[in-house]
Amino acid sequence: MHRVASVPQQGRRTTRLDDVLTAGLSRGFRSGVTISAPEENNNTNNTKQQADKLHQLEEKLKECHERVAQYLEAASKDAANSNEKAAMAEAEAKRNVIPQLVAAVRNGTDTQKEDAAGELWTLAVGNPFNRAAIKSARGIPPLVELVRNGTTDKQKKHAAGALQSLARYDTANQVAIAAAGGIPPLVELVRNGTEMQKEYAALALMNLSLSNTRNQEAIADANGIQPLVVLVRDGTDMQKQYAEGALEILNTNNNDITTRIEEAIAAEL
Repeated sequence: MHRVASVPQQGRRTTRLDDVLTAGLSRGFRSGVTISAPEENNNTNNTKQQADKLHQLEEKLKECHERVAQYLEAASKDAANSNEKAAMAEAEAKRNVIPQLVAAVRNGTDTQKEDAAGELWTLAVGNPFNRAAIKSARGIPPLVELVRNGTTDKQKKHAAGALQSLARYDTANQVAIAAAGGIPPLVELVRNGTEMQKEYAALALMNLSLSNTRNQEAIADANGIQPLVVLVRDGTDMQKQYAEGALEILNTNNNDITTRIEEAIAAEL
């Protein structure tokens, strides 16, 4: 189906069309009508005929305006309905595929686990509906398990990336990830992972701690402060940014955690 532009303002459209037809009339080519200059001895009948013809043209012009407006309005509605149907079909397709991806993360081959975790990560980015669907499909526990016991670098990286996206501004998923035991393996990944694993694990801890005092305490209790401080000292630019962000959040609500951060900084920096 061809894309149809949104309906322009009718008043503006009518004026433009009127200008075109009026210009045509002035040149004497609209509907084969020729308007000649009145003779010096203006005949009453000729004047009446010209007035009638002009009136007829005005009526036709009005009908033309109405038909154009109706067509554009109908076309715009068709396009909107088509876009809505396409969006609904896409959402339904994603809802159907998410359980299959979760199953692949849980029981697939090494490559299938890598790819499925990466797809869940992509679906979770900036999409609260997909994040909720992944949680509903019980996708969080197998992702946590992949962070903990994944057999390839990509499995752990993609699983950590998916968890950080699931936790971003999502209280329900923050709670679910912690309940699935996700915080200790993420701390371990910050400590001993590859460069990309450390980056996404630090971001996951930052997102998990945001506005969640229980997760903040859980990160501190999992000895997560020291590896975050080390990452601030030795990490890449992105690692440092995420580690600093996590430490700033951890430092806001709990005097005990603040003391632990100060001690870790004194020991490591």
